[in-house]
Amino acid sequence: MDDNINAGGSEQQYQQMRKRMQSLRKALKLKQSDVAQRAGLSTHQYGEIERGRSRSNVFTLQRIAQALEVSLDFLVTGKEREVDPEVVAMQNRMSRMNEQQLGEMVRYLVAMTNKTTLLDD
Repeated sequence: MDDNINAGGSEQQYQQMRKRMQSLRKALKLKQSDVAQRAGLSTHQYGEIERGRSRSNVFTLQRIAQALEVSLDFLVTGKEREVDPEVVAMQNRMSRMNEQQLGEMVRYLVAMTNKTTLLDD
């Protein structure tokens, strides 16, 4: 399957995304080379994407979104996905955990998922 952004979108949506990239970059007072470096791309590659001369896969767009300090949803659609505040709070708590705590959390979640699966059968 082709993972280009235009696989499910229109040319107009892609052009809007390009303009959003440029506006975000300028709002952050960054040059194309700055965004490219943050995203791990060459300046030429980023410039071609921003000008619409090159298409990008979702993984590259994710790196560009991070470099522009926005979510992938916002970069692509111009809208943020609505997120449950409890999920955000949990993400914040987890971001402060050390490696051992995260490992324990993963083991707990796996155990709970397995237990739920057994109950559903």
